[in-house]
Amino acid sequence: RVIQKDNTPAPRPLERDIVISLVRNALAGKRAVCVLLDCDGTLAPIAPAPGLAVIAPGMKEVLRKLPDLPPVRLAVVTGRTRGDVEALIGVPGVVIVGNHGFDAGGEAPRRVERLRAGVRRFETRLGGVLAGFRGALIENKGVALAVHYRCVAPSDAPRLMGEFFDWWLAEGDDRLFRVTPGRKVFEIRPRGEADKGAAVVRLLEEWHGPRWGDAALVFYIGDDATDEDAFRALNDRAPGVSVTVRVGPSRRTRAVYTLPDVAAVGVTLENIYRAVHEFPSCRYNNFS
Repeated sequence: RVIQKDNTPAPRPLERDIVISLVRNALAGKRAVCVLLDCDGTLAPIAPAPGLAVIAPGMKEVLRKLPDLPPVRLAVVTGRTRGDVEALIGVPGVVIVGNHGFDAGGEAPRRVERLRAGVRRFETRLGGVLAGFRGALIENKGVALAVHYRCVAPSDAPRLMGEFFDWWLAEGDDRLFRVTPGRKVFEIRPRGEADKGAAVVRLLEEWHGPRWGDAALVFYIGDDATDEDAFRALNDRAPGVSVTVRVGPSRRTRAVYTLPDVAAVGVTLENIYRAVHEFPSCRYNNFS
């Protein structure tokens, strides 16, 4: 395999035969199939603004029918809020972990209120700092804040980044928050275990206990820098049963596999569904 600059192997295409073989082997070993998915850039093409994202009907249909199979567990792990994703995918019953894991719950109410107050303050101040950049969008996510610059003129983007970080160094709160980059976005997120790696491990432990690697085959599919936390956590904790997949053009990643675009994600999910559906039902009727 091709080696990346950090000495990790480059991802290889996740082909249909690989998917079918992995799923069949898992079911033959009485293991569940967990499918964990990012949202934007994975289930829906990247849109100029979060509110313009659309999920194709075919994608909705496979999301609707996958959880009907007893061995399958399905979740969306996203930087959006849970409410946003529920409205976007329009599929009842899908487990949603929002705000990079922070929306999974368990946070002390007083800390949550401090975070919300900080985000409101940041939103007000950034509105003035970025007012001169046409196309910049500030998204308040309750306990986090996103600055989207996808629609900002490319010639203005470096200046926007400079002014954003000048403001953060002068007025940011490094005790409660951290800044992380994404695809044409900066996110101000709570410090602590609010990342997708910690979130997926907690979720898998809830589903299958601390030895989840013995109980499940895990697909994690995502396209963004924030998904690298999940790739790293899964590859480190359960390398033999974690199928980490980066969506989009080739770039440095911890994922083992790659898919070219959102349409290919839909095809892969359909392949997972068919592989489980066509496996003799009497062989997995003990799943719950």
